[in-house]
Formats: sequence, C-alpha cells, structure tokens
Amino acid sequence: MSSLMEVSVPLNTCSKVFVQRDYSRGLGVQFETAFPSALDGKVSKQQWEHTITTLNSYYNAAEEVCCTTTQYEKALTKITDFLAEQNRNVYLPAGLFLTDPIERGLRVVKHFLNINFKITG
Repeated sequence: MSSLMEVSVPLNTCSKVFVQRDYSRGLGVQFETAFPSALDGKVSKQQWEHTITTLNSYYNAAEEVCCTTTQYEKALTKITDFLAEQNRNVYLPAGLFLTDPIERGLRVVKHFLNINFKITG
C-alpha cells in the first residue's frame, strides 16, 4: 500500500482570503505579514508568520543582483516546493489551501477557506 495520499480539493466552491502585496519597502515582491482574521482558529499565527516571512525571504533572494537569469527561476522553484510542503503539512489539514502568488501575477497570496477534501489511498 502506498503511503502517498491523493487529495481532491474543489477550490471553485471555497471562500477566499487575499493577502495583498506590501509596497512599504518599494516595488520588490513581498506580502503583508498581518495575520488575516479569517484564518483565526485554523492555523496559528506562528505558522502563518513562518509561511509569509519565508515567502518574502525567497522573493527577496530572487531579486538580488545577479548576471544570470536562473537565480529567479531557482527561487520560484523553491517557493513552489515550500508552498506545496506548507499546504500538505499545515494548511490542507486545517481545511485551507494557499495558491502560489505567481498564479496571481505576484499581486496577492490567495487562501481558500472551508475546503472539503477526500483523502484516499
């Protein structure tokens, strides 16, 4: 028997929480760190802070001056992997799902609330 679980999440039927970009330090990609009240009781403020500060640090590293184009792509891969891990370990068990900010033009971090999902396998 496989230890992997298949998760089916109907995201189009879920409520959403958007975390806006934070432009207080310029145009670099970073997101507001304030804890959204809609997540209260679903994930801890510490888990939330870890997720957002890690995302912000990855985007900060991606935008450092470099002569190659691969640094940003490497950071985007790290972000995708990090969000998958966070969804798997923190957000999906709480009935939430974070989308990758790249899917929304790096404007917001989007949360789906009240996810009904089925674990099989």
